[in-house]
Amino acid sequence: MAQTAETHWRKVLIVVPIVGTAVATIIYALRLYARHMVIQKLRVEDVFMGIGLIFTWGVAVCTVYAAFKGIGNGRTIWTLEPRERGSIALV
Repeated sequence: MAQTAETHWRKVLIVVPIVGTAVATIIYALRLYARHMVIQKLRVEDVFMGIGLIFTWGVAVCTVYAAFKGIGNGRTIWTLEPRERGSIALV
């Protein structure tokens, strides 16, 4: 069964953000656990990493949502119907 380029990139745009965000979350949790085991308080860089991780989750959710709608794999948002476009972004 041949896979089209559109199908391939759709899968890539779904899998990569999910796996990347999951790995980043696990690493951050392990960092906090190690910091706790050494009995150190949270430092400012831990807080900034947590904030950055929250932003990463947001970008991953938006990327996966757009991939399900067909954006990013050969189509731009401007090629969609106006109703469809409105469901993705406030344009």
